Amino acid sequence: METTQVHKQLSTAIKFLSDPRSSINSLIVHGPRGGQGKSSGVVKALRESNSKVDYEIFKGRLTAASFFEFIEKHATASLNSELRKIIVLDDCTGILSSSIALNFLKVMTEKDGNGNSSKVSYSAKGGEIKSFSAENIGVIIITNNIDPKNSEWESTRDRAIFIEWDLSNPSLIKIMESMAESSEFFPSLSIDVKKEVLSFIKKFADSPLLSLRIFQKACNAKLILSKEEYEAFIRSMLGDNKTTKRNEYLLELQDKRGMKEEEKCLTYMQKFGCCRKSYWNHKKQLFGLLGKKAA
Repeated sequence: METTQVHKQLSTAIKFLSDPRSSINSLIVHGPRGGQGKSSGVVKALRESNSKVDYEIFKGRLTAASFFEFIEKHATASLNSELRKIIVLDDCTGILSSSIALNFLKVMTEKDGNGNSSKVSYSAKGGEIKSFSAENIGVIIITNNIDPKNSEWESTRDRAIFIEWDLSNPSLIKIMESMAESSEFFPSLSIDVKKEVLSFIKKFADSPLLSLRIFQKACNAKLILSKEEYEAFIRSMLGDNKTTKRNEYLLELQDKRGMKEEEKCLTYMQKFGCCRKSYWNHKKQLFGLLGKKAA
């Protein structure tokens, strides 16, 4: 999926959920890989939203009991606010691995045939039964990498707006290019140095381990380690196989501007023992990942 497409979906979903007339009160942003910008994408969409919203982000471990107490506290605060309240549960895997917590989520997100919210109840410490209307909760946004295979999660997912956040490597590289140009991202490194780091990461453009966090770690390593150490560090995170070596060599040849294309092709063929067709196929594949044309 392309970056602009998923961001547009997210912005539209938040605009819809923020409206008091919306009968849906939950959004699930799921991606099979971490480090693709789900959390920052949600925050960005909330900040840029033209709707009047008041959001709170929760990261970390929540048990079923602490989750319910957190939601109850949020619901009470919502009663005294004129803004549409939004809770963002960011990678709270403890909730998704608990059948009790998932049951809470299912009840919080369900409506009856008339669009009325359910009443949520639980047994507090000491056996006291506490309850409140799910109507007071506002909106729940969940970002996660796991997909629990159980009926409670399926019911919650069915009631929510669901966005699959699975960016392609070329899309991730485009985001990294924007990050490298930003003075707010690793301000202790110059833009040229950040581009140098990215240039090395591009040699691993087809790695299934590529992520925005890798770029962050690589920039951090650039501050601390020697060139040899930092390159070995990146290799250890993204893998170092035959394809990577071919990618590195193709990019090295590309930088040799005084070298004719036929000479580059012959040099590549000799190094890897392949034919002319293989050279062009490898180059087309790599440049496709980097968003370039194989001239």
